[in-house]
This record gives sequence, structure tokens and C-alpha cells, in this order.
Amino acid sequence: MEPVVVTPEGESEELALLYQVSVADLAYFKQQQWSVANYSLLLYAGICGATKLIALPIRLSETLVLGALVCATAVAASVVLWKLEAAIEIRRERLRSAREQLSDAFFRAWGSRGKLEERVSVCWLLHRALLVGACVALWVLHRQ
Repeated sequence: MEPVVVTPEGESEELALLYQVSVADLAYFKQQQWSVANYSLLLYAGICGATKLIALPIRLSETLVLGALVCATAVAASVVLWKLEAAIEIRRERLRSAREQLSDAFFRAWGSRGKLEERVSVCWLLHRALLVGACVALWVLHRQ
């Protein structure tokens, strides 16, 4: 197989494709982070709600199993959130690298307004929401 020779025109097409794919990946991974957090919080609510629907008193062993499920959900969701955050960082780095190769016209348009520095990460906020949700769910289970 012969090596493919890429012309400067082909390079710019490849960069544009890499840029588009990376931007789409970023949007997808960020949406996945929100979905993971939302479904985890819904699972917490479902566990707490199920205990209210049962007319009989809940045994200690059942409370412990449900508490373990809440904790397992929190840990699993946190791991997935961190993995998605790592994938987001890789895409951001690809975008930075691709931007360095783009034209002056792109930089003039890009630099038209600077992006504010992210003081609080969305991932950090989602982790805190999961932690607070898990604590509330465990408290509700404890109060049963």
C-alpha cells in the first residue's frame, strides 16, 4: 500500500473535519454527563418513592440493600462522569491543536470575543448534585 500524500488543501479539509468531529464529540459527551446525573437522581427518587408506596414497614435488611444501591449508583455515576470529563479534555486539546493550524481569518473571527474562564466546572457541579442527592436518599431511607 502506497502512502497517501496530503496536499495543503487536503490538510485544511482534514483539519476542518477534525474540528467538526471534535465539536460534535464535545456536545455529545457533555449531554451524556447531564444524562448520567439526571438518571442517577431519578434512581435515587425512585428508590425513596418505592419505599413510600409499600404499605408495610421496611425491614432493616431492605433498607441496607436500598442504601447500598444508592451508594453503588453514586459511585458508578461518578466514575462515568470522570471518564466523560477525561474524554472532553482530550477533545478540547484536539480543538486547541487544530486551531493552531487554521488561517488568520479564523483567528480574527475566533478572537472577536474572548471566552470567560470556567471558574466552576460543570462536572464538579454534577458530582456535588450526585453527592447531595445520595445523602438525601440515604437520609430518607434511614427515616423509614
